[in-house]
Amino acid sequence: MQRFGTQSVASHTVGLAMLKSQWKQAVELVLCPRAGDAKDMAGARTLWADGQISEALAALPNRGALAERSILQDLVQQQQKAGVSNWAAGFACIPRNLRLMYVHAYQSYVWNTAASRRLQLYGVAGAVPGDLVVEAGDLAPDAGRVQPVVVTAETAHQYSIYDVVLPLPGWDVRYPENQVAAVYNDIMGKDEMSPERMAEHPMKEYRLAGAYRHVVIRPRDFSHQWMRYRDDKLPLARSDSDRIEGKHEPESIEFGELVALKLEFDLPSSAYATMLLRELMRQETAAGHQTTLSNGTNENE
Repeated sequence: MQRFGTQSVASHTVGLAMLKSQWKQAVELVLCPRAGDAKDMAGARTLWADGQISEALAALPNRGALAERSILQDLVQQQQKAGVSNWAAGFACIPRNLRLMYVHAYQSYVWNTAASRRLQLYGVAGAVPGDLVVEAGDLAPDAGRVQPVVVTAETAHQYSIYDVVLPLPGWDVRYPENQVAAVYNDIMGKDEMSPERMAEHPMKEYRLAGAYRHVVIRPRDFSHQWMRYRDDKLPLARSDSDRIEGKHEPESIEFGELVALKLEFDLPSSAYATMLLRELMRQETAAGHQTTLSNGTNENE
């Protein structure tokens, strides 16, 4: 959910429009009306859809909406100066890290589909011929450019599923040499996208070289603790600010009416704790679902 968002317009669809240099489409996807918005945000989007750019900007909520505000501010200025809209320039006003998040979301969308297909085809027993493998430490942020090895029938027994990687699509990565390769071709072909097109983008920052991610991650230093407590409004773990302020770790209360399972673990870069919890508990981790649990309104509870 962190990568793709939880609204009706997924982040990777914006990223695809960017990679295809469809800047008006990218702007429309960021600003268009969508389900699930708060009232003030929904009102601003409706004004945008009606062509009222200045009014949409004024109607944005005071907090958040960074991408929307960045675009609308520039479009208003463009209208005042020239009376026309330069969609690429408007979109470029979004902070760079947020713009790159969209194109990286498209890479992750392709990768996730390929990873699902890899597990459906070959399971998790180990590496199979045609897989790409690297040792876990070789994907550390400071490890430099990685050169994966292609598994053969003779070498498959040397590797486990934890060695298998798949590429985030780009122009400078190697693709698996088994049936999983077709997933990349199929998905990107349907989107009129290809690794070669990524290399030819007119804007250098969107020429995606690609990278590798392990298909299965094993968390490090995993531990758990059962805790009893009474007040569900009080935190059960220290935040970073609590640590800085020297606050003590919350402790279990003997005979507390409520019970919690506290987990501690380390994950490598680009692996999400929320996804670990989803796989462990088989519970949806989206904010809306978690709210129903907190309110005691979950029908499946």
